[in-house]
Amino acid sequence: MGCGDCQLSYSQLSSTAPGPPPTVHLLQSPSNDRLAVAPRLGYACYLVSLFQRLLQFVLTLGPWGLPFLGLMDSSSIPFPPELLLIPLTMQNPRAVLGYSLLATAGSAGGSLILFGLARRLGGPWVEKKMSRRKFKRLHGWLEAHPVLAVLVPAAMPPPIPTKLFVLAAGAFEMSWGHFLLAMSMGRFLRFFVEAVLIARFGPQALLYMRHHVWVPALLFALALLYVGWRTHLNRVVMAEG
Repeated sequence: MGCGDCQLSYSQLSSTAPGPPPTVHLLQSPSNDRLAVAPRLGYACYLVSLFQRLLQFVLTLGPWGLPFLGLMDSSSIPFPPELLLIPLTMQNPRAVLGYSLLATAGSAGGSLILFGLARRLGGPWVEKKMSRRKFKRLHGWLEAHPVLAVLVPAAMPPPIPTKLFVLAAGAFEMSWGHFLLAMSMGRFLRFFVEAVLIARFGPQALLYMRHHVWVPALLFALALLYVGWRTHLNRVVMAEG
């Protein structure tokens, strides 16, 4: 339902004309009080309109809107940088590296805000944001592999709940340097791979990734195994030499 529909419904609900409008059946309160529902619709329309104007403003910033979207998406408002990354990459595929760096800078900065908040408020506050079982599981992952526990979800596209890992990392007092390194590496991998896929196959590549999250997760896991294997071989060669 767009904002125009919201405005129409609001005026209809506020009128005294007999008979309910078509939208009332879905939104009316149990007491059938149309006037009680109208302010809620007006507030919802205001938020939709506000988000639309904000997004239109960001789109006018060009590439510099990428860090702005990344900051909002990682800290509070879910405005993924892909909203701007897609059209920019389609217009200038050769600039995928620069676009990825700009989006990474904003996303890492927004995550630092959330991370710092979790460090300040501590574990009890973070535990309220998730189940106790999930909280303990994240604790175990962060103790065993602190960098990978942040890097891997940061590199995955939505709907992976990255904010939960950010909050847990802050609650368990992961170092600022390690967190920033892991988040920056993960976000850069995500945005760079997405930009390359957009430039090569078009926006439909992202739709495929969103509906088949296991594909990038598997590729990323294989890449990590390859890096680990090469590192192990280099250590063996150095030890024998």
